[in-house]
Amino acid sequence: MQNPIIVRGNARFSVIGEGLLRMEYAEDGRFVDEKTLFAENRVHDGCPFSVEDDGAVLTVRTARIVLTYAYGKNEGFTPDTLKAEILADGKLADVWFAGKKNHGNLGGTLATLDNIGGYAQAKEGVVSRDGWYLLNDSGMPLLADGWIRDREPTHTADWYLFSYGKDYKLALRQLAQVAGRMAMPRRAAFGSWYSRWHPYTAKDFVDLVDEYDANDFPLDILVMDMDWHWSKFRFVDKPDDPHKAKTGHGWGGGDLNWTGYSWCTDLIPDPDALMAEMKRRNILVTLNDHPADGVRECEDRYPAFMQALGYDPKDGVNLPYNAGDKAYMTAFFEQVLQPLEDQGVDFWWVDWQQNSIYPTVAGLRKLPHLPWLNYLYYHNSRRGGKRGQGYSRWGGFGDHKHPLYFSGDIHATWDALRYEIYFTSTAANAGCFYWAHDTGGFYGKRDPELYVRWVQYSLTTAALRLHSTGNELDRRPWTWGERECTAIRDMFHLRSQLMPYIYSTAYQSYVNSLPLLRPLYYDYPDWEFAYVCPEEYFFGDAFLCAPIYAPAGADGLAERQVRLVGGEYYNFFTGERIKGDWRMEQCPLETFPLYVKAGVPLPMQPYTNRMTAKTPETLIVRTYPTSGACETHFSLFEDDGVSEGYREGVGVITDLCYCRTEDGAVTVSAQPSGEAYEGMPAVRTYRFELPDTEALAVEAASHPATVCYDAKARLNTVTVESVSAWDAVKITLK
Repeated sequence: MQNPIIVRGNARFSVIGEGLLRMEYAEDGRFVDEKTLFAENRVHDGCPFSVEDDGAVLTVRTARIVLTYAYGKNEGFTPDTLKAEILADGKLADVWFAGKKNHGNLGGTLATLDNIGGYAQAKEGVVSRDGWYLLNDSGMPLLADGWIRDREPTHTADWYLFSYGKDYKLALRQLAQVAGRMAMPRRAAFGSWYSRWHPYTAKDFVDLVDEYDANDFPLDILVMDMDWHWSKFRFVDKPDDPHKAKTGHGWGGGDLNWTGYSWCTDLIPDPDALMAEMKRRNILVTLNDHPADGVRECEDRYPAFMQALGYDPKDGVNLPYNAGDKAYMTAFFEQVLQPLEDQGVDFWWVDWQQNSIYPTVAGLRKLPHLPWLNYLYYHNSRRGGKRGQGYSRWGGFGDHKHPLYFSGDIHATWDALRYEIYFTSTAANAGCFYWAHDTGGFYGKRDPELYVRWVQYSLTTAALRLHSTGNELDRRPWTWGERECTAIRDMFHLRSQLMPYIYSTAYQSYVNSLPLLRPLYYDYPDWEFAYVCPEEYFFGDAFLCAPIYAPAGADGLAERQVRLVGGEYYNFFTGERIKGDWRMEQCPLETFPLYVKAGVPLPMQPYTNRMTAKTPETLIVRTYPTSGACETHFSLFEDDGVSEGYREGVGVITDLCYCRTEDGAVTVSAQPSGEAYEGMPAVRTYRFELPDTEALAVEAASHPATVCYDAKARLNTVTVESVSAWDAVKITLK
């Protein structure tokens, strides 16, 4: 095979895949092989290609792209010199040329939804109805020798041409091919979060966890916003407070007033005791960090930080924050953040909002702080063999390797909710699979109905995360009215029960580059309706969702028009088999249009108030029947939820299968395989649920099984107890 890297003059072309080419132009002929924050793999995947050259025009041909470069003109990359035929199924679909606009782009995402109360124009993703996309990585700095540096300004073009036709899932696989796979967050990140910008005391935090338990709500992660540390905000009403010297932010001449790394002992007098109590209760803790003001002399860790950099702390030098300096950031992580992590901080909330003051990283021409900090904090969180865990705003293409992301301070309005549904779906087009939102809205008017509907939507997102500001919007559900609390509790319980499905779908995202929330056009690119209903989407393989985004009418029912596609469905809340494709749903406050596909084995767990704490010893597998014969599978993934082992194949994949024959016999089975992990149950109980069925009896079984039939619910439940971890289970019923 020919060399997949072709050089002609000051241009270099790299064949990465049949629908993925890299195109570089360097005025001095010095090309770039180092990684960037976006690109980490430019190796040819072995696809067939050919190279032709007539002495003036280079032609590179793959199954999806025919690229021509008229290097004889010696004009660089222009519309006249650089063109490509975009092929789909062997036929010409479009012609790309240098500078051509991508007219059919289906949208991507934004760094944040701060201050947004309705629709906003998102940036582009790689998915387009044009069937191609050009991703421009020109000028972005290089990762080399364990740090980052600017590339030479003579390297003027670094382009990646994607060609996929209508195979939008291929576009995401191509993105992962060159930029790296979509990393999995820790399992806890998919759980229940509580956050609020409020000066909580240590007792308040403990009481808050008690309230969650007393009100029968699950909780996995406790977020401590800015008041965990000393800052100017603690003293705006007490200018003579003797602790003000501790702040150094604003009071000491700082400009930002947000930064701090010393526990506010007025509120949290014994941080070690508080963190130990959270660990005892299986609650993870994340702390807010606005790092832009640096480590000031008021900080507890200032002496160690300065000594690590070779300074005498007695000199009182306040160094400016310098994310571009390796020594500075090494000392920052090792001497300032890691001692707090050793106390029990599980990961950091990087709340970088200071781009107006520091638009780019010091020493680098065009790198914003956000993507670089996301990279640094994520890799710092991997120490001790832990899986990296980010919690920040979106840093752009390539940041999918550092999940997850919080979408910022959105307004509590119906228009904002509707936009957020659309925004989260299209974010997948940029590789952003894991948005966690300020459920209910960060600020605005108190609207209990809106809050309930926002929680219902968040049920199907990457995290069920509550966050707000002010006393009026305190998001503790039990403070919003009895009916509203019950409706919200139902969603929290359902999220807990669905955790095996959600976590397995996240593993599918890693393996197959398929997002948790999927626009309909991924599966139905020829269906025009798929492009005009962005608030309707697939939630993994099993669910079709259409959240409510408008208030109810005078009858208390909220209307939502839905169109179903892709098989047979059941209403998940009522158990009703759905007939027809168009529906006008009228939903009480307690439900929304959530449909489950018939035939898909749906892994669930019994409700637990720490929904992500461990692998369930009882696995529920619910399958709604199809109208005819079928055989369907779902891959359940389980591991320790914390380590990087999933990248190396550590974990158990259980093939869940549902088979129905023409004569009505049903076989359900579970076949585990893989590698054992820490915390793996030695034995488990399987509970196969078969809704909307007549009474069934066991015909054959690999293990002793009992069948219980609920005639009123038309539900068969098959229970198999005390199954060894590696044993396959197979039950046939008729």
